[in-house]
Amino acid sequence: MNKKLILLATALLMPLAVIAQSITVKGVVLEQGTEEPIAGASVVVKGSTRGVMADIDGRFELPKVKPTDILEISFIGMVTQEVKVGDNTDFKIYLKTQASELDEAVVVAFGTQKKESVIGAITTVKTDVLKVPASDLTTSLAGNVAGLIAYTSSGEPGQDNTDFFVRGITTFGANTSPLILIDNIELTATDLSR
Repeated sequence: MNKKLILLATALLMPLAVIAQSITVKGVVLEQGTEEPIAGASVVVKGSTRGVMADIDGRFELPKVKPTDILEISFIGMVTQEVKVGDNTDFKIYLKTQASELDEAVVVAFGTQKKESVIGAITTVKTDVLKVPASDLTTSLAGNVAGLIAYTSSGEPGQDNTDFFVRGITTFGANTSPLILIDNIELTATDLSR
């Protein structure tokens, strides 16, 4: 009789021991180097669907976590970090910016594209279009590249290079000439004209 009573008491106390091991962890997610809070960072218990998002101040609170769990902290454009819970209940987590993410795929309305084509303006001009009766290559680009305005300020032989604006004539700054790269070699507008 005593043996059954001990087994029953052990069975009743077992769930209480499991509940007692669960803790609530909280903390803040910051960007490494700038110490800026990362709002919307995902904090998930690794291997489960339990998780929360950091608030506008980068703070999070996650209940029912075991000391043996591992927290996985991630955010778009940042390196994912894993932290073992252990005895800690208050965390300060730093995420590093990913160095190269231009080759990543970005989901757009009708499929996926490379990130470089979403964040930059890329225009392709076929060589057949550039074959025009003109001595200046830049004049053949005008009208075939969106946003390109080409103009010639002189008709004097040798001084008739075509200059151009990439985003209209209201380009700000001291240097309004665009960066021209051909086969990863930087050229001037004069080099492109000739």
